[in-house]
Amino acid sequence: MCIVQGCIKPPANKSAALCAGHQRRLERSGDVDAARPLRRRAPNGEPLAWLTDKLRVETDDCIIWPFANDRSGRGVVLYRGNYMAPYRAACFEVFGDPPTPEHQTAHSCGNGHLACVNKRHLRWATSKENSEDTVAHGRQVRGERISRALLNREQVIEIRGLLEARQCRQQDLAERYGVSKQLISAIHNRACWAWV
Repeated sequence: MCIVQGCIKPPANKSAALCAGHQRRLERSGDVDAARPLRRRAPNGEPLAWLTDKLRVETDDCIIWPFANDRSGRGVVLYRGNYMAPYRAACFEVFGDPPTPEHQTAHSCGNGHLACVNKRHLRWATSKENSEDTVAHGRQVRGERISRALLNREQVIEIRGLLEARQCRQQDLAERYGVSKQLISAIHNRACWAWV
């Protein structure tokens, strides 16, 4: 069985200790988040019926999608003959078609990553507006929150300080931190980690 306490699913493969669901969660976020149960697969039609029912609810609390996710970790529902994110289907249902085909569903609650479908939290937005919301809610995956990040915030600050004080060469810092000279240069020029 999966090593996550309370999970009764088999390991993803013979050499794995985690089931496929917890393994995907670990790869996406760096944590199995054992306290949060995996979402379940539902019979055909049940997710759309659930969504339609929840769109009638009048509340300011988030309404989180309880069903299984697709391979990218997003909730999915069959709506108008197409598979789409449940919050997008909710936006279609509540607000009609988007102003342009490029418009996205945005969340005022900051819980789009949890697939909140509360109609009060949704709206059509441009890609730029949606990105600005992500930053404002602190949900943007950047820096050490990226699972493959080689450096953390403190190291970046230290690197910049050493370079600005001309105490180290970029090549020396690259060797010290085990990264490429190009990354050190990008950090120095604020081409990456610009917000730090």
